[in-house]
Amino acid sequence: MKGKILLTCIAVVSLLTGCGGHTHTFESTFSHDEEFHWRNATCEHKNEKADLGPHTFNEDFECTICHYKPFAEVTYCISKVEKRTVKDYLKDIVKIPTFVAELFPETLVFKKYELLYKSTDLEGTEQIMSSSLTIPYIDDEACITGFVVDSHPTLTDLDECPTHRWDKYLINCLPGNAVFQCDLMGFGTQSDKISDYHCKHLLERNTADGMLAAFDFIEDFYDISCEDLPQYNVGYSQGGYSSLAFLRYMETDATEEEKERIKIKHTYSGSGAYDINVMFNTCIEIEDFQYCHYLIKGILTTHEYHPDAYGSIKVEDYLTDYGKQFLQPLINKDNNALQAVLNAVDKDGKKLYTGPRSVFVDEYYSNPDSELRKAVTRACEYENLLDNKWLPSGELTMYYSPCDTMVTPECSKKAEKLFGELDNVEFVVADEEDHIDHQDYGTVFYVSVLLELLTDKIFDF
Repeated sequence: MKGKILLTCIAVVSLLTGCGGHTHTFESTFSHDEEFHWRNATCEHKNEKADLGPHTFNEDFECTICHYKPFAEVTYCISKVEKRTVKDYLKDIVKIPTFVAELFPETLVFKKYELLYKSTDLEGTEQIMSSSLTIPYIDDEACITGFVVDSHPTLTDLDECPTHRWDKYLINCLPGNAVFQCDLMGFGTQSDKISDYHCKHLLERNTADGMLAAFDFIEDFYDISCEDLPQYNVGYSQGGYSSLAFLRYMETDATEEEKERIKIKHTYSGSGAYDINVMFNTCIEIEDFQYCHYLIKGILTTHEYHPDAYGSIKVEDYLTDYGKQFLQPLINKDNNALQAVLNAVDKDGKKLYTGPRSVFVDEYYSNPDSELRKAVTRACEYENLLDNKWLPSGELTMYYSPCDTMVTPECSKKAEKLFGELDNVEFVVADEEDHIDHQDYGTVFYVSVLLELLTDKIFDF
């Protein structure tokens, strides 16, 4: 029809706000990057954006607003970003030496990303994993001169996974390094899985996949190749075991791509349970809820992934009636329910939890030859690093204290006996005579690693 104009250009939406009487117009479709989405201006003011905001992802990891599907384009997804100043970071750290705090400039800021990436479980099923990637900034410029994969020092409930909190020790690994910490299968985005440090096969796979995703992210966002940076492998306490397990994986079982891109320069492993059996025996002696429920969870984990070691043995047969109350909350990863079990009282108001003896029947607690104890030992052999079959070829420094309140010297002595003849392994013993709290020793470990990393970089120049 004459006079009728058919508009074939892109659809636009008018907003009633503008400049000098001008009304901006915007595209109806969204543009996006890995963090944000927006609608571009179609008028002459090209710098204007409408509906700028962060992505909100549904269960299928598709943005509910712009329909961006990150895993269709890249190997990672950014679901959350946080910032902290160095003063914010240091204020909660107890007993950190003043000279260490003074190593960090006033303008130092940390930017922590929650990085999601793809990995697989033991059955080979694809899973979306979560991790924490912290980048240091100085004077508003990213300062990335190295890369640290830091195995989390403790991970016994959801609130302790890296994406749920800022780790107070993490700063001690940051002299210009990007620091990566992955949640493990059973935490973060995969809280339905029962697994943690006991299952080193998941730990290794999830960590390697996460590191490669972090490398891609840093390359895309910061134009820095992590393959060209010095890479360090660090872990304390349970993370000490994890760092050693990851070192072993990289030296014995890594894929060709992992070997090509992940090149660990040095591993620093502190106060770790290098022998899982010893760790179980240690946990059962500690009258603390954290270690007791960790012990039960560890048994459930090994039972799930190494059922042949258990045969027809039922874990619940070795728990008291009170102990059985722990099972469902642990399976469900329900921290509130776990706390309720811990605080439960009898009809006279007396607390039911009095340590492992109130949870395990006497046969398990007192008899190392009980069928369940033997089954746990068999299952742990699958996870044991100290099987006299592997000797590290990479540079490894192991820290431990014979008087650490949690980790017995037996663990480290076994490792020292196994690795002690190697030129590439150094053992550092702290406080040989003085009693030292496990958490305080963690500060000693991370400060020592910090100074070693700084020294390493100084001598690299």
